[in-house]
Amino acid sequence: MVISPGNRQYLSFSERSRFSTLLIGLLLLISATHLHANSMDQALVAFRAGYYELAARDLRTSIAKDPSDLQALYWLARCEIATGDFIGAETHLRQVLAQKPQAVESRYWLGEALAGQNRLSEAESAYQQVLAADPGYVLATQALERLSERPANVEEYNPRGRSGFSVTGLDLDFNAAELLSSNVYDYTFSSAPTDWLARGGLWNATNRWSCSPQWSWYGGYSPTGIAALWNKREFVGDIVVELYCAFTMRQGRNPSYLPPNDVNITICGDGANPDSGYSFIVGGDDNRVT
Repeated sequence: MVISPGNRQYLSFSERSRFSTLLIGLLLLISATHLHANSMDQALVAFRAGYYELAARDLRTSIAKDPSDLQALYWLARCEIATGDFIGAETHLRQVLAQKPQAVESRYWLGEALAGQNRLSEAESAYQQVLAADPGYVLATQALERLSERPANVEEYNPRGRSGFSVTGLDLDFNAAELLSSNVYDYTFSSAPTDWLARGGLWNATNRWSCSPQWSWYGGYSPTGIAALWNKREFVGDIVVELYCAFTMRQGRNPSYLPPNDVNITICGDGANPDSGYSFIVGGDDNRVT
């Protein structure tokens, strides 16, 4: 109810309460929009700095608040491609394209997600659709050129199935065969260890057995501290780590082999501090604790 003594107007309690409710609702809406914008801005800053997992965390927060946020879905897919989660990236990019089929940028990155899964025919189709919509899209042209250069002896297989081969009447060198997976990194250290960073000790190619120098291993040694080797990649979701290692032979010393103690695998670490993340220690404290 409004009462008007003279030229002045006042709100009754009921009207004032309704006004306050509207004002509070408006403030909450503005606050939520502001928080969402901040989360997106933080994610983009982290993405451009190369902190893809950090960016993905903020983007997932945005998507949890608004599952229809196509911008957040797109950038989350970009983070997933950068960290090797090509299946997750495909899922999110298809969500974007279902709402915006004309989104050329999203379709190009869908091609990249498919190529990362070795689904090359589907990737090629995605790139061609990009060029049909935008003939000047240089990245799609370059991607098609890369696909055209792939070796003729590369075969595509169902990424969710099983694959194998057998040979009769042909001398096949199994060491010449290579199996690639977007979800597996297999390090035999037969080439330069560019995915790894030595943070402690001396790391180089070495002999496991002094009496058999033809057997080369990649090993680290530190007489006064930790021989630590960190992987540079970021990983998403569940992780399985398998390590095959041994202590080197000590020729002319007794005992010739030391017990395999103080071996440590750390996941979710910061890449520098051995106290970070989760550590699995075998024979810790000089073989007293595992």
